[in-house]
Amino acid sequence: MQAVCDGIHEALGFESVSIDLPEPESGRLAPRACYGWDVNDPTINSSMSLDELAPLLAPEFEIEGCFLLTSEEALSRVDRTHTGYHSRLVGRGPHAWNDHWLLVPLYDRSGGVIGLIWTDDPVDRMLPSPARLQALRVFANQATTALDSAAQFEEMRFLADHDPLTRLFNRRSFNDRLEIEAARAARYQ
Repeated sequence: MQAVCDGIHEALGFESVSIDLPEPESGRLAPRACYGWDVNDPTINSSMSLDELAPLLAPEFEIEGCFLLTSEEALSRVDRTHTGYHSRLVGRGPHAWNDHWLLVPLYDRSGGVIGLIWTDDPVDRMLPSPARLQALRVFANQATTALDSAAQFEEMRFLADHDPLTRLFNRRSFNDRLEIEAARAARYQ
């Protein structure tokens, strides 16, 4: 995940990038990797849920699979407790970045939102072009692929020692533990 944040910074020129995923217990979004922000920074730890995020992902704000909102539009759609951050790099003029919210959802295989990439502070202080947003979407797709691969790896690791139906330890796990206990019994009589 950190490589994706670093790549967005390097390739696309955003000084602040965060990848947020839901906490398993609460379902609230929390930063998992950041560039330009500290993971524990309270300004990016808004603890917004995916349901609270949905109004920001309205079709009228979608450009190339990313969602770009003015600060006013975004603030009118979320609870005020989730605000407090302001862009450091703002420009002037009709095409300038001015506290905009740029969100890139991470989708699972069925099209459900499983996380989010937040970007802020473009170095050029301009609103991103469609080509830049397409590239940002590519990075989001890479992050989703990495998450999916990690989940599959963990499942395969689990299934190496567990029965897929009952989720109980399997014969391989039993033999490993038996060998360990037999060695311990022999060692300590």
